[in-house]
Amino acid sequence: MRKTLAVALAGLLLIGGALPAAAQYRDRDNDRVERSDRLGSITQERAELRRADAALNRAYERAIADARRSDREARRGAGWYSQEIALRNAQRAWIPLRDADCRYEVQQFRRDREAANFQCLTEQTEARTAYLREALEDGPQRYSAR
Repeated sequence: MRKTLAVALAGLLLIGGALPAAAQYRDRDNDRVERSDRLGSITQERAELRRADAALNRAYERAIADARRSDREARRGAGWYSQEIALRNAQRAWIPLRDADCRYEVQQFRRDREAANFQCLTEQTEARTAYLREALEDGPQRYSAR
């Protein structure tokens, strides 16, 4: 009887020890899946940013070409400033501003910060693309006296 009780008790201890181990393996598997989901999300957000960046580059190149054309046609009186140079300076200033704004915005996230950063960069890049396209459509009369 004692032997049977000892064997049963040993079996319970083994099973009791195996359950937490099984739970740990399940937790690890869940962590792996969650990490894989996050990596998939980051990969997707990175691809979206590349597409938005390509669209921005196309809009920027059209805006630069338009600014050059406008510079050639413009009368160069006192206080004249090249539109091409102004646009290049604005774009060079905008890029670090976008990056800093997004770093600030995503600091509140504990998880998925990298994916949120890519999403923020994409949104701001798309907004800048829309701004450049709108500026091209409006042309020089955009800020004319009203």
